[in-house]
Amino acid sequence: MDELIGEIDRELQAGREPCCDEHKSQSERQQFIEFLLNEVVLAIRLSSALEICPSYEITPLPNLPEGVLGVCNIRGEIISVVDLKRYLRMSAGGFNAPNPLIVIRSNVLKTAIMVDKIQGLLSVVQFDPRLQASPIAAKEISPYLSGVFASGDRLVHLISSEKLLSALRGSAFKAE
Repeated sequence: MDELIGEIDRELQAGREPCCDEHKSQSERQQFIEFLLNEVVLAIRLSSALEICPSYEITPLPNLPEGVLGVCNIRGEIISVVDLKRYLRMSAGGFNAPNPLIVIRSNVLKTAIMVDKIQGLLSVVQFDPRLQASPIAAKEISPYLSGVFASGDRLVHLISSEKLLSALRGSAFKAE
């Protein structure tokens, strides 16, 4: 994780965008943080992410919605932590190491999502609107997708931070 963050910092300090083709213009590229949940490749816009936390301590709280683990003190700010796999009701398989957090934000909410593994940064020039979510991921994540694109030989599912955070905010006040 430290190596990934260091690589991103070095490329930004050198005036280059991480993981990008040099001949593409700045306005054509969109950058994403690529991560895994089980075997599903997902991504979230880099502009929606505030930071990646490889280590943290979660304080559990009572009566939280499904998938919300508690809160975490990140740089002096108390932020809720969501186990994205549990929230999306995906199977419990995956990685056993301490899972990284991606702190994401919208206009009204900031939260940390727990993922299985950070793959790195991904830069995309355009999307193919004909691509659909893979069958392994379609049911759980389709309400939160803003697109799907091909990266090499795999499909990358783009999570909309606005849709996800709106759903999280709504579920916090749902009547039981």
